[in-house]
Amino acid sequence: MFSQVSDSLHLWADQTQEIGTVGGSLTIVCRYDRGKYVFFKKYWCHGESRNWCDTLIDTDGSVKTNYNGRISIWDNRRGLLSIEMKQLSLEDTGTYWCGIDKPYADIMCAIHVKIVEEPVSDPVVTFLSLPSVSCSTLTISCHSAKGTSVHYTWYKSSDSEDVPVQLSHALSLHCETLLESQQLYCTASNSVSKKSSVLVGVDVILPAQEKCVFRVKITNQESYTCWNGITTSTVLGTYDITEEYTSRSSSLSTGVIKNPPDATAWYITWEVVRWMLFATLLVVCIVMRQC
Repeated sequence: MFSQVSDSLHLWADQTQEIGTVGGSLTIVCRYDRGKYVFFKKYWCHGESRNWCDTLIDTDGSVKTNYNGRISIWDNRRGLLSIEMKQLSLEDTGTYWCGIDKPYADIMCAIHVKIVEEPVSDPVVTFLSLPSVSCSTLTISCHSAKGTSVHYTWYKSSDSEDVPVQLSHALSLHCETLLESQQLYCTASNSVSKKSSVLVGVDVILPAQEKCVFRVKITNQESYTCWNGITTSTVLGTYDITEEYTSRSSSLSTGVIKNPPDATAWYITWEVVRWMLFATLLVVCIVMRQC
């Protein structure tokens, strides 16, 4: 979209409306009659009215202090004036002007700039780190690769109304608080968009009062089965632990751990038998000599 020239056909902008995102950069291009104004000073100013316009930078090298490093201007001396604004913020929204410093009456052209937050992308959920040995706590992270000023919320899925459970990107699952199996997901949101992650399934096999065994499964990813107070290793994958846990828990419930037979008793028995055989053999030899 091309602008209508404000004063004459000597200065105009490629776009009269420009949109940038927070933290990003924006390049504005203005064009002028190079046959008349190639050696005139050009500038970029900010203000709702051309009569009240605060000059931010000009082609003579002057830059307003709080814009130093954030703004640049370039005149190619062939009719093109380029302005770049960096590290954009919402406060940069407003009306700007390309200007040519002309005696008695500057030539100016207005450009309306709007800065918005970048929309979020679909958040990705991952295990923040490998679970600890006991797996009593498991932390899952939610992250959106895009978006500015992103807010994260974890929800427990429900048939009636989803319930928020954590207002941060990281969710920690503790053995003591997992009372039932549940489906969880996170949302990433800002002022312009909101996205939800895939489901995270938490399957409580045995609650905390029964030693706590639970499995965590992220949709389309690996799963972790956690045994708290039963085993010293974390099981990765979809390994079925029910049968093994039953056999282990039966021993634990009686407080008796089955061990191999006592090696000392076997040794004593063997020694007795061995000496009895030796004595018998000795008696036989003596009898045969006498004969």
